[in-house]
Amino acid sequence: MKTYVKTFKVKDLLPKIVIPRHQRWKDEPHIKTLNTGIVKNGFLTTISLYELENELYSLEDGYQRLSSIQSMPNQEVHCVIIPKDSGVLQDDVFLDLNRIKKMLTPFDFIRYHATKPTANVLNLKETYQWLWINIFKEAKTNKDKEDALYGGKMFTDAAIKDFFTDKFQFNDGQSKLLKRATERLELYNKINQYWKNDYNNQSETSWSKSNHKLRKTTLVVQLNKLMKLNLSVDKTYSLILGFAIYVNENLESYLTPNKDNLTTLYNKYLDKAKRS
Repeated sequence: MKTYVKTFKVKDLLPKIVIPRHQRWKDEPHIKTLNTGIVKNGFLTTISLYELENELYSLEDGYQRLSSIQSMPNQEVHCVIIPKDSGVLQDDVFLDLNRIKKMLTPFDFIRYHATKPTANVLNLKETYQWLWINIFKEAKTNKDKEDALYGGKMFTDAAIKDFFTDKFQFNDGQSKLLKRATERLELYNKINQYWKNDYNNQSETSWSKSNHKLRKTTLVVQLNKLMKLNLSVDKTYSLILGFAIYVNENLESYLTPNKDNLTTLYNKYLDKAKRS
């Protein structure tokens, strides 16, 4: 048997758990609603814990629910516990639990890969704080989250998946973050914050009137090629910004910015950039 159920009182459970970095932020309005329902009807669902060592657990599912009853020390909580010797990897628990509830979004997937406990590809001491503050801007609501992730529609779902992952079995959680993950996050943040102003400062045609937008997935193909050159984030940003302006100035009006057309222009632009 890979799991078992155990009941704790809140006051006994809280000292025994740690909050993994891939958990969502606290949604205070949602927590208040949960508290109201639990006071009225009791704690009707279970939370999921992964055993780290004897009597110490990682809270894998139920963070909002448990947060809503921290002021109720005698409230009983039913917990599904995954023993560390069960053969189940802690990294897989988050994905399995989320697949039950919904399809994974780029937001879920990037957060998971950037913070999962045993394969933190970013290798940064404060990855979790860095990710929220610089990329998702400490979003407190779903609207804040969407605004931070998509940056005023600078990126589509497909573009985000292309830029951060190999997309292989994305919704099954089998994709891997592409190389240079730290730089990709920094570049993503830089584009979301500065792109329109920098574009307008360097182009004769304003961003709002340009024929081509960065959010086109086809441009991310070129961005991934630039990442392979192992340039600095600032240099990569400068090149992709220049390329977007170059596309707007050189792509014939009757052509669409598809992969083939952009690849042709990209090779010409890169040759031009190397000569300058």
